[in-house]
Amino acid sequence: MPAFFETEALKAQAIASMTFFLKKKEAQRAAPDEALKGADFSLDFSKGVGYLTDQQLQEKWGDAYKDNLKRIKEICQEAQSLVLRDSDNALITAAYHAISGGVTEASADVFSEARQYLVEVPSPGDTLAPGYQTTVTVSPEDLRPRRQPLGRISSWRESLKPG
Repeated sequence: MPAFFETEALKAQAIASMTFFLKKKEAQRAAPDEALKGADFSLDFSKGVGYLTDQQLQEKWGDAYKDNLKRIKEICQEAQSLVLRDSDNALITAAYHAISGGVTEASADVFSEARQYLVEVPSPGDTLAPGYQTTVTVSPEDLRPRRQPLGRISSWRESLKPG
């Protein structure tokens, strides 16, 4: 999240992040992944988790580096002892998505089982998010060679018929 976001939004992100990593730690302790060589989790971008080094933050923030770092540290300090738990007192699955297409997905449609705190809700602000919609114009000449591998349209209709 950008450092200029609202303080409470950054606190919420810090709490969600702490919850996410503590849940990863619990999972690692319950069923150790030998590839982690004793670590609780990996910060490997290829595994969907990452961070920015101090040098990268300096390059990213430039003159705002000191102020941004101070602000982020203060926010994290306030949020460090807070985590998110469900009604059974278990750490939640702190899932995240940038854009949900106007409505969030029910957890039962995403995970192997439903989570009581991840339900489908309207998310109308998504339509205002950068990257929500992209328009591409393609000429018939450009489209023609690309449509051949898709097969006949009649085969599409067959595959879309219910069960």
